[in-house]
Amino acid sequence: LTLCSAAALSVGAGKVLALGATSAAAPLLSRCPEAQFLEWSSIGLELPAKATAMALGPGAGRAEAVRRWLDYARQRSDLPRVLDADALNLLAESRPEIPFEGTVVLTPHPAELDRLAGDSSSSVQRWEKARKLATDWNCYVVLKNHITWVCSPDGRAFALDFGTPALAKGGSGDALTGLIAGLLAQRLPALDACVLGVALHGRAARLMEAERGTEAVSPAELPQYMGLAIRSFVQRTGDDFGA
Repeated sequence: LTLCSAAALSVGAGKVLALGATSAAAPLLSRCPEAQFLEWSSIGLELPAKATAMALGPGAGRAEAVRRWLDYARQRSDLPRVLDADALNLLAESRPEIPFEGTVVLTPHPAELDRLAGDSSSSVQRWEKARKLATDWNCYVVLKNHITWVCSPDGRAFALDFGTPALAKGGSGDALTGLIAGLLAQRLPALDACVLGVALHGRAARLMEAERGTEAVSPAELPQYMGLAIRSFVQRTGDDFGA
């Protein structure tokens, strides 16, 4: 929850409302005091009217409250939604029979993709399943790996080589979810938000890696490098941002 919230703020989200179990409040607010925290049930099953995007899954667990919020997310076709982590695991259990309506982004790592779409015997088969999932469910799929694939509902797929082994740590995916949600909250088109989120995620990690070394890269500190990552992209428009 903390990593996702901090990442959303680091790419320009004006306000982040974080919902979770009471035990999540202190860790979140100690690391990310700009966020507003509310316990799951304190606002009922409805987001504020001014909400412009929603992320569900990082740090959520699989409590009944999370299942209810997942059902709510599936119904909010007017709101861009990013589903990750336990939201994907719950989605794999329920297996929606009808496509999503509106903008939905799924951000699975390979094991989560296998739970959603069935086991794969190779990376090629896995990205083909990711692309089929995107078209069948009318959603965007960001398949996280050393090469990240962004698949769109219209069947297009993009291979993005912005990663680094330094990102192979717990919490990296939570930060990516926050980046994409933060960009969607600013009304970027979904495909742009997915691609830019992946690019900024990798660029910030490489900047930290160059300063500290691979082993010392911390997903919790990626937001601190996001300004530099954004600036480097602006300064190198048209160049190879992954270099």
